Amino acid sequence: MALPGVSAQLSMRAPQDDYILDVDGNSIWKTEYPKFTNFVICEQRHTFQNPGFNRDNINCQLDKNCDLMYSFGLEVIAPRITYTGGYDLTTTPPSAAAYVDGFGYTMIERVKFTASSREHFNHPGEIMHLMTSFRNDNKKYLNELNGYGNFLSRVRRAQNQQIFMTEIDTPFSSPNKALVVSALYWTDLIFTFSFKSIANLIESKGGATYTVPSENDFKMYMITENVYLDEMESNMFVESKHTYLGLHIQYLGPVIHTSTQTIQDINIKFSNPIYELIWVCQQDTHVTNKDYFNYSGVPEGVPDLQPRDPFERAQIKFNNSERTLNNYAIFYRLREPRRTHTTLPDGYIYTYPFSPAPEDANAYALGTANFSRYDQATLTLDFGTQSWNGTTRVYALGFNFWKIENGGLSKLYGP
Repeated sequence: MALPGVSAQLSMRAPQDDYILDVDGNSIWKTEYPKFTNFVICEQRHTFQNPGFNRDNINCQLDKNCDLMYSFGLEVIAPRITYTGGYDLTTTPPSAAAYVDGFGYTMIERVKFTASSREHFNHPGEIMHLMTSFRNDNKKYLNELNGYGNFLSRVRRAQNQQIFMTEIDTPFSSPNKALVVSALYWTDLIFTFSFKSIANLIESKGGATYTVPSENDFKMYMITENVYLDEMESNMFVESKHTYLGLHIQYLGPVIHTSTQTIQDINIKFSNPIYELIWVCQQDTHVTNKDYFNYSGVPEGVPDLQPRDPFERAQIKFNNSERTLNNYAIFYRLREPRRTHTTLPDGYIYTYPFSPAPEDANAYALGTANFSRYDQATLTLDFGTQSWNGTTRVYALGFNFWKIENGGLSKLYGP
């Protein structure tokens, strides 16, 4: 239900001080209905039908009691970690336990959105961490919301109840692409999450022993920003057709790498126009150690153990023709992000943008590669002296069209 103050604010029928603006200075409703409008923006919590960790398919059906909806977030209230024995913060490392680094994204194995009985996106939580790594956001803000930090700082936070708030990247996340839920009168909007087990979301060092919290110790909600319109404009939105150009993330699954492979050809046969590729390589040992966002290779320089890139060179090919040079790893890790993004990732994360400004809202107009037109697309990794067992994961960021008509939501181009 909308908060009581929403109706009160709408009844004022006074000019709003601010409009939600996109890059062209128009909100979605000002674009479709350019006359003066009165609206209210208010957050809403949505409950899960079967909340809890340790299992797949945790569903949250959104309450459609507004006109438009955007900014989809996951809120998790985690209990303090209690110890069965003592703990010591003065040792190196501390003898203690904490929630894993980047808990907000780490906990999400996959997130899926369905509407009109169709799947509109389904991708790992990892890609949201990777996309955030390239953005020039306030790091302190992100660290506290998503649980990033060194072990000691996370240990101190875990001595009290923690609240994690993680934004979910969707095609409808920005104000100028707000989803017209009032027009989806035949449609259930359902987010489905798969989470890691609680035991895999807590790390300990120095022999500290602790009690693993139960599912009932956690509370979780989805939070959205809702827009409420005047009756006349609300009716107009319900009766109109709507078309969106929104973010479309593609992922083909993990590719297994073994220590005996020195050259590996990875299939990247995605579809539709793509404006950027992002990939990571990860040793199995990092996952075993619950260091989920550690993508470094086998270190060198004993005893200093300096981290290294997990591969030496990479090259992209379309239809067996060279699309890039056979570049060193540092080209994709530092040179390309510095040239096209607002910040450099802290970890060993690699990118190749087909757009000169992949963070721009109009990146689709600035350059894409239409992967649907290629019979073959390959990422070739040369591992050189690097020898490890693990996986490589490649993500493609592009655009797709969504349409609302006759009370339903459809994606125009597969998959």
